[in-house]
Amino acid sequence: MAKYLLSIDAGHGGCKCVLFDVESGKYFTSFEKWGYITPGDDFLLKEFDPNLFFEKICRGVKKLLKNVKANPKDVLAISSSSMRHSFVFLDSNGREIYAGPNTDARGALYQDIIEEKIGDRIYSITGQWPPLIFVPARLLWFREEEPEKFERIRYALATNDWIIYRLCKTFATEPSIASATLLLDIKKRAWNQELLDLLELSHITLPDLHKTGDIVGELSEDAAKKMNLKKGIPVVMGGADSQIAMLACSALNNGDTAVIAGTSAPVMMSMSKPVVDEKMRTWTSCHVVKDRWVLEANAQITGLNYEWLKSILKEIVGGDDKTIYKIMEEMASSVKAAPNDVYAFLGPEIMDVSNMSIVRPGMFLFQQPSHPMNPEPPSFKHFVRSTLENISFAIRANVELLEEITKNSVDNIYVTGGLTRNSVWLRTLAEITGRKILVSKVEEGTAFGCAIGAAVGIGLYENIEEALKNMFELREEILPVDKKLYESGYERWKELYYKIADL
Repeated sequence: MAKYLLSIDAGHGGCKCVLFDVESGKYFTSFEKWGYITPGDDFLLKEFDPNLFFEKICRGVKKLLKNVKANPKDVLAISSSSMRHSFVFLDSNGREIYAGPNTDARGALYQDIIEEKIGDRIYSITGQWPPLIFVPARLLWFREEEPEKFERIRYALATNDWIIYRLCKTFATEPSIASATLLLDIKKRAWNQELLDLLELSHITLPDLHKTGDIVGELSEDAAKKMNLKKGIPVVMGGADSQIAMLACSALNNGDTAVIAGTSAPVMMSMSKPVVDEKMRTWTSCHVVKDRWVLEANAQITGLNYEWLKSILKEIVGGDDKTIYKIMEEMASSVKAAPNDVYAFLGPEIMDVSNMSIVRPGMFLFQQPSHPMNPEPPSFKHFVRSTLENISFAIRANVELLEEITKNSVDNIYVTGGLTRNSVWLRTLAEITGRKILVSKVEEGTAFGCAIGAAVGIGLYENIEEALKNMFELREEILPVDKKLYESGYERWKELYYKIADL
């Protein structure tokens, strides 16, 4: 009988549940979509229903077991991850008071309190900025706007910590997850109580810190019933979604650089010591392995924009998503592999967290379609191609930013995530960056990283490095054919990128 590792990947758009067969290396997925609430129609506020979210997680697991015809007794361990900058606050009895995703911006109203009391020093301690999306600013919002709820808050958890609590009633986290709270001293890999004290939030309890691969509890009877699993399955600590996805790329050594190409595109460089940008443009966080840190230049929303373009074409021609994506890839491949004066600006950015208030308009820029001097008016295929180029331009710019800060030269880029299904994009990425692209065999990078941690946790391997030697596999390597092909187009894209901020 097959033996499985179960991964739960709670992303922004929904939950992926993935079963990894430990013998064959095959994996099977299910997906449950979810959405968010806007309380009082205030556009800054976003929340989610924790009971509904956990119900969807359980439904995804049950559906997956049924589809695979897997015996619940053959699930050896469970591990999980979630979107960063998403938090759940609980009362003293473990009941949810608030649950908010990474798009909840209520902290923008009170981040000035953090700046006044602590200042830029918080960036050197935590490696994170600006305060608006992190735990302290959200707690301050509740203190000022809903004091009755604030008085009841006792536990502040990242969403993955909350999932673990729901699975096994344990308050546990891990340094890569904790890095995204604005409360962790990344150099010491420990909570900084002083930050809570300075903000008069000392009554808040933070979860205990563990390592990726630690068993933190056993699946409770209640959760087991909801998932159609057996009680007592080991619950193993995962990690933050982007950092643990770096395991799916085997990006552990100093200078190894990975792109997690999904809804967004974090560009992550593994470091043997914590490096904090003097100009406050990037994030620094703990890696999921001991004595490693991550310098991040996030290209922000990428794959979600390609999905938006897919939805437009789907409205016109109909069909399922798989068919539409195939059509789009064929469209993109029919356009010559070089700039043709069509540029997309739909969200991908060059990271600069000191200027996150800048909002660039979404746009396609091209010559007048009916002008007599334009021999090739753009069509939908050009918009598809330029959207893929836009993602690749932003990734290149962020790679160069990491090189500037660290003085490391990046020759290879490891890639995992849903966008790796698009062969045209992978080729475009190689040509635009001028670097070798190493594509992980497993597209579900976050879930695969959790499975690697789970394998270590239950003793299949002694440590993460040994697990990678046995579980990691490249799908393909893509070398750039012509490094000069996109040079002028890249420079033009950067010029326009900064100009459109003023529109």
